Amino acid sequence: MDKFGVPEAAHAVIDRIVTPLEQKLVAALADETFDLAEIGRVLSCPFSLAELSLMSLEGVATFDENEAKRFADSAYRRGIIAVAEEGARDGTGRRYRIADFYGRLDIFAVTEQDAWRSLPQEVQTALDDWYFDTYYAGLDWSADGGKPTDERVLTLEETLAYIDRNHEKGRQIYLTDCDCRALRGNCGSPTLVCLSYRDGPNSFPDRGISKPVTHGEAKAVVVSADRAALVHTVNPNGICNCCGDCCYLFRARKRRGSGPVWPESRHIITFETGRCIGCGICLGRCRFGVFDKSDFSGGKAVADDTRCVGCGVCVSTCPSDALRLAPRVGRSI
Repeated sequence: MDKFGVPEAAHAVIDRIVTPLEQKLVAALADETFDLAEIGRVLSCPFSLAELSLMSLEGVATFDENEAKRFADSAYRRGIIAVAEEGARDGTGRRYRIADFYGRLDIFAVTEQDAWRSLPQEVQTALDDWYFDTYYAGLDWSADGGKPTDERVLTLEETLAYIDRNHEKGRQIYLTDCDCRALRGNCGSPTLVCLSYRDGPNSFPDRGISKPVTHGEAKAVVVSADRAALVHTVNPNGICNCCGDCCYLFRARKRRGSGPVWPESRHIITFETGRCIGCGICLGRCRFGVFDKSDFSGGKAVADDTRCVGCGVCVSTCPSDALRLAPRVGRSI
């Protein structure tokens, strides 16, 4: 548990997240880098009666090089081990290191969603809280004027242009399920919406979790996410389509009170009351409480722009053109 960084909330369910064979590898090799031969040596060692009671007969056999390779490929995809040194293109010659429970939990929730959802609800909640606290603690708020990461809120048009620019640079883009909503999982928004350009060792694409998509497919994902009222945020490594309540980025923003500084917001809504027809579409679209049901009086909406993140999700569907985006100049949240 200690060597893999397992929080207390996961102790009772650890065998459902990390197999006994994987646990044996972690316990033996957590303090060093290792190759396939060392994986085979550790997993070929005699097992205790307690260990044997937790595994099938397939865990008792001697691990030759091919079996060690199959195990390593699986453990790498599952986030149990990570690449420490690259080898040949076929994966041979790589040296590995033990990863940690933080990374494994992320991958587990994304790739084994039924297994994740089968855990007791109180365990899911506790692990999501732990994961968020760990994420938040790793943010450096002293960096670059209070921006711990280079995250920006973009409109739909800006996001599509961002994809175009990266396509012109020849960057491959990949699609995977949103890990925030996989872990939190209580808002009902689409999950297959995360786009990434990162594809080196220890990335989701390299682990075989994300799939490559075309330039056009990536843009279609963003357009679909916009229809679902998801907020587009970008960083140098990819594009997120956020719901506001599950998203770790916006949960951290709320805890920190970082307002438009982080994630960086360059726009804010303007509202022309005279144009409003009181349809309430904006109420259902906004993720941040700019519009409240109790604000609809006299057939008009009332907008609290101090809550606005500048995403434009409400603007794009306003039938009377009462909502527009303006540059955020000298405004704060």
